[in-house]
Amino acid sequence: MGFSKCLERLVRTARSKQLSVWAGAGISWKAPACRPLARELKFYILESICSHPALGDFYKNRLQQDSNIYDMIASYPLEAFIEQIERHLNIVSDIAKVFRGGSPNKYHLFIAKMMKERFVREVLTTNFDLLIERALESNGWHAGVNYRVYSTESRFARLGSARCVPSVFKIHGTADNEKSMRITLSQVASRGLSESRAIALRLRS
Repeated sequence: MGFSKCLERLVRTARSKQLSVWAGAGISWKAPACRPLARELKFYILESICSHPALGDFYKNRLQQDSNIYDMIASYPLEAFIEQIERHLNIVSDIAKVFRGGSPNKYHLFIAKMMKERFVREVLTTNFDLLIERALESNGWHAGVNYRVYSTESRFARLGSARCVPSVFKIHGTADNEKSMRITLSQVASRGLSESRAIALRLRS
């Protein structure tokens, strides 16, 4: 499909109030949101673990001596990386704290405005952060009143075939509920933890 056709379809869908927005980590990277991307988060975690001077020097020296190590860390899947760390250290609370911060940027505010004007019926995101919700709040909307947030197994399970819109579907969970966060490889791949979320996504495809 060419660009013009794609644009026409996008406008037509928005006018029919049937537009769904899929959002990834990229929308929360620009200021003032400044939430880390996967690669940044991995190196931040390693630097925090290596806060002891002797260990920190060893870590920095290895990165300088062998560029392959840097590339391997950068390309290693975040969920697999977190799973390895979680075997020795509980860092989910610290990660949740990082994603509870930040202020909405122009992307979150645009999405919120489109939802309030009813051009966008729902947002589906893998992001843990709370920035779309904050953008909606800045426009006078409140969760549970003007829109619904789905982020836990129980909420997804109750969704069924109903189209409760406007809605925000947080597929991997949310930072204000650590137990909902699907941050390790086994959690993301778990059939038991993913089934209700998968059903919700199929209903929206």
